[in-house]
Amino acid sequence: MSYTETELKLIKLAADVGAKAAILTMAEKDKIDKKSRKDRKLHNTRMLLDKYRMFNEHIENATYKREQIEAASAINWLNEMYDPNNKADQIVASIMNSVIKTKIMVAHINKMLKIYEIYCSLDKSQKMKRRFEAFNGRYISKNRVRYETVAEKWNVDVRTIQNDVNEAVNDFSSMLFGIDWISKDE
Repeated sequence: MSYTETELKLIKLAADVGAKAAILTMAEKDKIDKKSRKDRKLHNTRMLLDKYRMFNEHIENATYKREQIEAASAINWLNEMYDPNNKADQIVASIMNSVIKTKIMVAHINKMLKIYEIYCSLDKSQKMKRRFEAFNGRYISKNRVRYETVAEKWNVDVRTIQNDVNEAVNDFSSMLFGIDWISKDE
């Protein structure tokens, strides 16, 4: 089948338009995927920080060693361990693995917190000092500090403190995830 010159130009034009549309669609999808990955990392950072106090309690209080169990309970526990129908040994191993993973993550968070504190203090600006204080009070300190309390101390609006915490979480997320946090399009 042969085409006229006009038909060939029309086919070429349609192919060009289709290819450009496909490239734009792929670029848009790539942009959305990158934003989604960043959003997921921010979500994970917030989740880790929200649970930080609980993770510390888990590390300190998880029971997975015989010495941690009272004598009377230990006998029952040992009897259950040797029951072939019981999966207690798998549960104990799971608890122990959970504690190990949690310790590693909390240790990493603690190191990054020290670095972030130094980073904020070296900046010398009141904004960075306030940002670290708000961030630390929100997520790290033994007792959670209310935004209003920090806002009163620094004589700023509560929304400023909320923005400070959001910016601190963004900064801290890049410290937690390292190079994986950086996108070449940012």
